[in-house]
Amino acid sequence: MWSSEKDEDCNSVQKGSESYISEPEESVEVSDLIGGYGPWQRDIFVLLFLASIPSAWHNLQMTFMAPKGVEFWCSKPSHLNMSIDSWRNMSIPPSHLDLDKRCYITPFWRLEANASVEESDLLKCTSWEYDSSFYPSTIIDEWDLVCDREWLISFSVSIYNVGYLVAVLVFGQFSDSVGRRPTLLFSYVMNVVASFLSAFAQSFAVYAILRFFTAVGAAGFYTVSFVILIEMVSPAYRSMVGVAINFGWCLAFISLPAVAWIIRDWFWLQLAVTVPKLLFISVFWVIPESPRWLLIRGEKEVFRRVVEKASRKNGIPVEYVDIEIEKLIVKSEDMRTTSSESTATVFDLFKTSNLRKNTVILFYSWLVNSFIYFGLSYNTGELHMDPYLSFFLSGAVEFPAYLITIKVIGKVGRRRPLAIAMVIAGLACCLAIPVPSDYAPLKAFFPLVGKFCITATFATLYVYSAEIFPTVVRNVGLGTGSTVARVGSIVAPFVRELGGSTFASFPDLLYSFLSVSSGFLIYFLPETNNEPFADTLKQAENIGKTRKGENGTKADHYDDFIGNKI
Repeated sequence: MWSSEKDEDCNSVQKGSESYISEPEESVEVSDLIGGYGPWQRDIFVLLFLASIPSAWHNLQMTFMAPKGVEFWCSKPSHLNMSIDSWRNMSIPPSHLDLDKRCYITPFWRLEANASVEESDLLKCTSWEYDSSFYPSTIIDEWDLVCDREWLISFSVSIYNVGYLVAVLVFGQFSDSVGRRPTLLFSYVMNVVASFLSAFAQSFAVYAILRFFTAVGAAGFYTVSFVILIEMVSPAYRSMVGVAINFGWCLAFISLPAVAWIIRDWFWLQLAVTVPKLLFISVFWVIPESPRWLLIRGEKEVFRRVVEKASRKNGIPVEYVDIEIEKLIVKSEDMRTTSSESTATVFDLFKTSNLRKNTVILFYSWLVNSFIYFGLSYNTGELHMDPYLSFFLSGAVEFPAYLITIKVIGKVGRRRPLAIAMVIAGLACCLAIPVPSDYAPLKAFFPLVGKFCITATFATLYVYSAEIFPTVVRNVGLGTGSTVARVGSIVAPFVRELGGSTFASFPDLLYSFLSVSSGFLIYFLPETNNEPFADTLKQAENIGKTRKGENGTKADHYDDFIGNKI
């Protein structure tokens, strides 16, 4: 996977390793010792990629666990000897009353007296019956999430995003403190256990709590996986790997409708999206600790073992690795003795002017992206099509979005494509407003364009943020950005209710304003394409002030030597 060119170049390096080692004056990066991208990184990527698919199912499953359009009616009293159709025809409130008639019944004495029925005469239902011909069982009929309790469906989606918010705060700091690998293991186990227990919940309250912990585990796993991957490759491969990991989410998006079509009982669907995760427990015997984190934290022996194993697998000359690994260790020790940044926190991102400006703009962009992305994703029914087809199309547009993003941000850079895509997304949402509902294909087209662009910007933001935040707080910075994003995703499930209480076009207008404003602000960020990672807060403060090469360092010495291009 993307490694044939690397293998050929490694052979040429083996032959000319002496001339390669004879350049001691060059400053090297961790990626120079393990290779920019080779079999070692490829195997780690594939395992984390596959393990991410069931985690994405957990996030999206509520569309089919609590589907729109489930028919229900007030329960028929047990003493009445009549058919369901007769009962519904008899008890339904008059048509002139503007309310959800499935939540009320007309009292018998009004029917017997042939008296006119007003809203004040109606009785609220206390129990319901459901049409199980298409959906045998959903959480709607399991816990009567209808009428006054219907808002709990949106709540169950939002509580998942609250779990994400908590996770990225806790696990970001945890990962930077104790390591990427133990955090990955802990979050993965939490996700599997909570999701499995959700299938056996005896009440909605218990189910919601378990959904919360499922999200905490899923968010921790995804965020740390992303950081591990981009810290293990060279700058030339960061855009490829950082965006490509999202194909796991994309595959989950388009495969979930098929799984949900086959398994329409919520209990078995819950198990179906959880059991596959058990297959990937073995990843924790394969995934190593991030060598860059080990170096920054002074774990010299573990760092040496990880680098030596990676370099052997990627075919890096042993002589070169033995010499340069000691230089990196000495350099990192010198940095730690002269710096107090080993205990840096997210608050340090706001202490200096340039880094503070970059952080604020990135956080705003995270908020906007998440709000629009999940607003469009959770409301696929607004595409005016079959719900399974709508869901599939909403996920399918992400494939070309990611593919194009990999190519564009690798060649053009991060800033300009990100800003342009945000503006186009906003304009697409705005153009959907005047299209009549009768024109279903055209009405669906503009939201899909918006989803395409927002998908591309979401993927770019992960890469961009990881390059702007320094190593000492990279996971915390990404975690806090993701926390801000969760505020948007928590509100997103209620966006259509907001439209109902104001006017129908309000959500699209809000999407447009936020997206366009974010696009303009992004132009104030620095370009980071092919720049070496900033490890310290001081280096991060200078991003955009000093151009590549002016600081006397050279990123990816090894990749430059073998002439490897993305």
